[in-house]
Amino acid sequence: MSILAVEGLIAGYTASDMVLKGVDFRVEEGEIVGVFGPNGAGKSTLLKAIAGLIKPRQGSIRTGGEDIGGRHPTEIAKRGVVFVPQEANVFNAMSVEENLEIGAFLHSGDRSRIIGKMLSRFPELQAKRKAKARSLSGGQRQVLAMAMALIVEPHLMLLDEPSAGLSPIASERLLDVVHEINRHGVTVVLVEQNVRAALRIATRGYIFVDGRNSVEGSAHELASDPDVRRKFLGH
Repeated sequence: MSILAVEGLIAGYTASDMVLKGVDFRVEEGEIVGVFGPNGAGKSTLLKAIAGLIKPRQGSIRTGGEDIGGRHPTEIAKRGVVFVPQEANVFNAMSVEENLEIGAFLHSGDRSRIIGKMLSRFPELQAKRKAKARSLSGGQRQVLAMAMALIVEPHLMLLDEPSAGLSPIASERLLDVVHEINRHGVTVVLVEQNVRAALRIATRGYIFVDGRNSVEGSAHELASDPDVRRKFLGH
């Protein structure tokens, strides 16, 4: 059974604007699945629908054999599916530690232990635990956002363009962090504009065009596809 199975998904922001027009999408346990495509293709909308921020008009979103389509985001997070948006994903006026405390709100166990675990896991956060989030670099803020999501010990993490606005070096480093999170047992769906770097860590990928699946394949297949190379890799 796939850890995530989306079938025939139609969803959007208004009744007259269905951004997703019948998407089929699956993720197997342990994968990093990249989602690529031009602006407006529906990549972020897919993540928001899975996370419960947008109610599907039609179709199903299943995890663990259960249809979670249209459920409240908190319910979905409690089922181990977490979403890290591209922007507004940390509280800038609060310290790193305070942000992690907010992330621990849904954790049912020892919150101090899990916060300590996150600080130990990400040394750059440990070093700045008392600093305001606004003082962090762009890459460090994204690491903090991911650490907040990891506190609920999810099995599936949805990342919406985590490297947006970062330098090429910072982008590569951040995707290395994503890869490490995956190696620790968290399956990842990654929407990313830096297709070349994302394919370096991805297992498989989907390319969306106009709210529909256009191309699907292994990371190697996509990186070798002449059309994908021309449109997304610059050669």
